[in-house]
Amino acid sequence: MKIIFNGTIFYKQKYGGISRYFYNLANELINKKIDFKIVTPFHKNLYLKDLNTKYKTGMYIKHFPDLKIIDKFQIRFSNYYISKIKPSIVHETYYSENVKKKNSLKVLTVYDLIHEKFPHLYSFSYNKKKSFEDVDFFICISETTKNDLKEIYDISDDKIKVIYLGADHMLLNQNKIDYDILSKPYILYVGSRKKYKDFQTLIKAYSNSKILSKDYNIVCFGGGFFSTSAKKSFKKLKISKNLINLQGDDQLLYNLYKNSRCFVSTSLYEGFGMPIIEAMYCKCPVILSDCSTHKEIARGNAIYFNKSNYDDLMNVFERDLYSDNKLNNLNKAANSYVKNFNWEKCAKETLEVYNKIII
Repeated sequence: MKIIFNGTIFYKQKYGGISRYFYNLANELINKKIDFKIVTPFHKNLYLKDLNTKYKTGMYIKHFPDLKIIDKFQIRFSNYYISKIKPSIVHETYYSENVKKKNSLKVLTVYDLIHEKFPHLYSFSYNKKKSFEDVDFFICISETTKNDLKEIYDISDDKIKVIYLGADHMLLNQNKIDYDILSKPYILYVGSRKKYKDFQTLIKAYSNSKILSKDYNIVCFGGGFFSTSAKKSFKKLKISKNLINLQGDDQLLYNLYKNSRCFVSTSLYEGFGMPIIEAMYCKCPVILSDCSTHKEIARGNAIYFNKSNYDDLMNVFERDLYSDNKLNNLNKAANSYVKNFNWEKCAKETLEVYNKIII
């Protein structure tokens, strides 16, 4: 069995959840001695940069040209490579309309259907239908995504399998952060602050509290630096000095988890929510909006608040951040539960999909 990962995501992401998923899946396939290769002419991805050249094509380029040009190269290169080595499976790392599977079988991982669920939050429509037309089997990263895929695109149940993601064992690295700005306890927020993430609910909960800003800062990791308008808003609310914006690598992120009072996600919708299990691995208590995916992934191992309700979130913060017993008990339960999410299991179930559709 020959497997190709069509490496679209590795030139779209320098680092991030999707490319980390395929990088970890690749390492597990290497351990299992599976014949596979990640195919891309160029990439900017820091995970792929470290992968053995035996299992990848293409060149690492730090400063990347326009994505539209690379899209054309990627499609032509992938089509050439597929026709040349005739793999059993082509596993798409992202949505691609023009990669021809030839006589291979095509697998596609679907992460979320945010554009379809929240079209009013976007200035453009994003229809994945063309990317789905010649797919033989779909992997979804949560039951929520599976149900959305069936409902919106009418994909039959027998062509879909839910496979949960894992978290890296390097999360257990014990290095300390040397940032003086983190000497004060903090609430950790990770990733994008796009509209469906409902970041404003966190800001409102924090700024309306009479005690939180005295005892805790908010650290935002990733998602780009604060915009000028956001900075003006924070200044108006008199919380500018309490919001710390950090960008960096995974090692910094994992240290932030381990030293945080809690991790919070205010999302209205998620495909999976990898930071949830990352936080749990790092023994960082998790506070989540009660959206369906959060409850599916974290179950009883998180503290929930009513989504978009900043008063409820403020009450949760003021009640639970000051209770060591509550947070310690939550950590104990989560630390046992999160072991169910690992890359070895993810790879095993992915291989089961490959074998199932080849037969």
